[in-house]
Amino acid sequence: MLPMTKVAAVVDVPIGGARRVEVAGRAVMLIRDDTTDRPAATDGADATIRAYSAECPHAGAPLDEGAFCAGRVICPWHKSVFRLDTGALIEPPALDPLPRFAVAVRDGDVYLSPEPLPASAGDAGDAESGADTRRFVIVGGGAAGICAATSLREFGFAGDITLITGEPQPAYDRTALSKFVVAGEMAADEVPPLRDAQFLAEHRIDVEPAHALRLDARRKQVGLADGRSLSFDRALIATGATPVRPALPGAYLRGAHVLRTREDADAISHAVSPGTRVVLLGNSFIAMEAASAMRGNGADVMVVAPSRLPFVKQFGADVGKMFAALHARHGVRLCAAEARALEGDSAVSAVRLDSGERLPADCVVLGVGVRPASEVVEGVALEGDAIAVDAGMRTSADDVFAAGDVAAFPLPGTAQRQRVEHWRVAQEQARLAARNMLGARATYEGVPYFWTYHYGQRYDYLGHADGQHEVHILGDLSGQRDDARFAAIYLRAGQVRAVLAGQYETQTAYLLERMRAPLTLEEVLAVLQREH
Repeated sequence: MLPMTKVAAVVDVPIGGARRVEVAGRAVMLIRDDTTDRPAATDGADATIRAYSAECPHAGAPLDEGAFCAGRVICPWHKSVFRLDTGALIEPPALDPLPRFAVAVRDGDVYLSPEPLPASAGDAGDAESGADTRRFVIVGGGAAGICAATSLREFGFAGDITLITGEPQPAYDRTALSKFVVAGEMAADEVPPLRDAQFLAEHRIDVEPAHALRLDARRKQVGLADGRSLSFDRALIATGATPVRPALPGAYLRGAHVLRTREDADAISHAVSPGTRVVLLGNSFIAMEAASAMRGNGADVMVVAPSRLPFVKQFGADVGKMFAALHARHGVRLCAAEARALEGDSAVSAVRLDSGERLPADCVVLGVGVRPASEVVEGVALEGDAIAVDAGMRTSADDVFAAGDVAAFPLPGTAQRQRVEHWRVAQEQARLAARNMLGARATYEGVPYFWTYHYGQRYDYLGHADGQHEVHILGDLSGQRDDARFAAIYLRAGQVRAVLAGQYETQTAYLLERMRAPLTLEEVLAVLQREH
């Protein structure tokens, strides 16, 4: 074992925060838990110092700039949650615990081992006892599917896991597609995998690269496109959603694209270069992120949607005006209209609007929404097009669960089921489903979160506003600065339901934890107004 290195004095490690240090070229954060009543300026002989990697295992975010509360460490960027006392993973998008380092406190100084400690065994407390000969089948190889498979092994499941996916390569970071690939900042084949082939093999996760044609929940069988049939003991439906290609003349012309897969993003990135005339149909999050990305690549971008203001349904008119001004300032033209046809011989050359106007187009991106991919499932109750689940991700069929964009579930405090199309929520649901597939009776108690990315800035959205709310605005909502600091706080009956914020990464990490319980406007403002 290598000798320990002195890295800091205990008194330099803030209580309730972290101190970033380096040991053997590794960034490590020190967290101090002083259980005495003595002032912080003591020599710290009774302090407990914990040391973890300072970089989030998901995307390398600086965890020392995150939140430390309620015994948890919350990542400032994408809001992964870890146990403060052990570094164990609590909530995604990270799929691994924090690497830990051995610590010693001597004469008021902190010493660290230069190498991380061996990873501890996963939490096997949920697994049912005995030799396990069961087969669990997961249909869908996206964020929810791979998170469920990983979690099953972490929680101690020793039986067979079969992951059925129709995509050539399962489990990649789909959020990078609209943000970075279509901008030309990242090649499609550089999109990082959530789990690589070596991990899947080492953890005995069998990947079936085939399309599932039919999941019969009553007979507990999955029929594959190649004619085979797989039986299962328990199954998770994680098929996600498919992009809607509108019923317009010319919607299948060459040059008309949807954006869902790595192949879609690759095709768009190769079609777009400086001066390319791009028309985006719809002002969804995917469409507006793609507009930002393609403007960064020098394209001439027009967004066509019935409302000129994006995100009004989600965030209200004031925030919609802010995003419209932001995009307009970067040269995106926004048109309040409806498309009637895509025109061209073999390839798209124009979009005809309801007014009769023709917009020249070399590339058209169809961003008008998605539809739950529930058509392969038989024998479960539906909520509209989605699979209805309870708060534990159970469907109406025994031993069949669903998670992600395909599922409609009840948010905490509500009885009505709804779909929440957030990457992190899909992984939360999958992790919860994995626990319950192993016999637990857990329910979803999280706070929905997602982030959207425009012109180099991230915007965090916590909670879920249902349209019946008051809005309190804090900060600059003009849309005239890329780095404007603002927050829109959504309230109903005096309680905060959701928060949209820009330039408040650490504060929104705190709020992710605090919003698990009812909060008032004053309490949220107090968190937002505190400096990191």
